[in-house]
Amino acid sequence: DTLFTGDPEQFKTQVREWIDLFGVSSEDLKNLSLAALLTRLMSEAGNDEGTRSKLGSLLGAAQRFGLDGDPAGSVLKRLGV
Repeated sequence: DTLFTGDPEQFKTQVREWIDLFGVSSEDLKNLSLAALLTRLMSEAGNDEGTRSKLGSLLGAAQRFGLDGDPAGSVLKRLGV
């Protein structure tokens, strides 16, 4: 299962694009919680309201599923990202 409703491959592609676009390192993925990573990406998105909205929705889903405090890298690995 994924944290959203829709196409899992599109989700994975989008997350990979955000990680590349915003320069997230493997150390960041190891050291940041999922909530911290998503919050950082929202900050990096600046005035891009579309991206900020998507990331905010993903953060809300992570909170609902109790994954927000988990290491970002572990969650993304389980999702196949």
